Amino acid sequence: MHLHVIPLSALLLICPAIATAQPPEKSPPMAWSHLTTKLASAVKQGWGETRTDSASGGGPITIAGQRHAKGLGTHSQGEMVFPLGGKHTQFQASVGVDDAGDDRGSVVFQVLLDGKAAFDSGVMKRGQSALPVVLDVTGVNELRLVVTDAGDGSGGDHADWADARLDDL
Repeated sequence: MHLHVIPLSALLLICPAIATAQPPEKSPPMAWSHLTTKLASAVKQGWGETRTDSASGGGPITIAGQRHAKGLGTHSQGEMVFPLGGKHTQFQASVGVDDAGDDRGSVVFQVLLDGKAAFDSGVMKRGQSALPVVLDVTGVNELRLVVTDAGDGSGGDHADWADARLDDL
C-alpha cells in the first residue's frame, strides 16, 4: 500500500471551502446593570450612609489601593435588599474593607438568596485584596447583601461592594 501525499494547495483547489472556513460565531457579551441604593427595597446600616459609586465616608471606592468607579459603599451592621423577581441569572461583585477605614476595620460580607446563605467572605480586614463574588441567581426573587462587624465592634468598618452588578436578560 502506497500513501500519496497531496499538497495543501491542491486540496484548496479541490475543496475551496477549506480556505474560506469561518471560525464559529461568539455569543454576544453579557449586558450588566450596576446596583444602586435606589434599586434597593430596603437599606440599613449601623453608621453613616450607604452610598452609590462612593465609599460610605464619601470618597472613592478603594480596596487595597485598587480604585473602583462603581459599587456600593456601606458600613458594618449594614444590609441591602434587592428585589430580583427571577429576572437575572448572575450577580457579581468584589468585596473588601475600604482604604478610608482605619486599621481596626474588619467585616464579614454575606449574600443571601431568597433567605438562604449563598456567600460568606470570612473575616476581611483593611489592606486585604478584594474578594470576587460570582453567584448564580437564576429564579431568585430576593438578593440580600449583608455586612457584619466580624464580632469585634464597628470601628473602621467601611465596607465596599465594588462593581456590584446583575446581568440583564
